[in-house]
Amino acid sequence: MDLTGLIISCIYSLACYRALLDTARCRYLAYSSHGPIRTRRGHTVVKALSP
Repeated sequence: MDLTGLIISCIYSLACYRALLDTARCRYLAYSSHGPIRTRRGHTVVKALSP
């Protein structure tokens, strides 16, 4: 297994995960301006990700 390829794929997956979190946060802020959704254990992220 190539070590540099593994590191690069890890960095890419981290960047993708961070982008996903940023999108969820932006959508959650947009949703909370209409009406705050305050639940625990990640339900806010699920509701923000749903269209």
